[in-house]
Amino acid sequence: MKRIYLLLFAISPMVIGYFVNLMALLPGIGVLLLYIASIILLIYWFWVGSKFADAVSSPLLAVMGGNFFGILSLFIYYWQFVILDDHSRSMFWAGISQTFTTPLSIFTARIVVFFDKSPNTISQTSITSMYVIGTLIMMVVFTIGYIFGKKKNKTKQAT
Repeated sequence: MKRIYLLLFAISPMVIGYFVNLMALLPGIGVLLLYIASIILLIYWFWVGSKFADAVSSPLLAVMGGNFFGILSLFIYYWQFVILDDHSRSMFWAGISQTFTTPLSIFTARIVVFFDKSPNTISQTSITSMYVIGTLIMMVVFTIGYIFGKKKNKTKQAT
């Protein structure tokens, strides 16, 4: 039963990202909701990392398992936007590949601008960098949550 919950936790950022995409379309409050959603996602992902600490003893397996869909999304994104041309691209796979880190785009875009040659334009390299940075942020937050959960479990067992 725990494996089902872990699977649902692992895929949940993609579901959240899909709804964040819809929220961003709301006139007037879309950008505000993006900021709120990104902060909530990071807090939630920290919590998910701590839940993986209860169920998975290996930190590497926990981080890779928890972020499996994010890593997979990154590969699908690369396949759809870098390898394939516009005519060969699948709108379904292209859309799905972006959902894992969508809520973080409001922050990752600000990071990428510092490294872009022309800060007034957005290149494919910039967008790809946003998704790589977003996935790395998610992995780091998850890992911190996992470590926190392990420490909490140790102190709980000691008492």
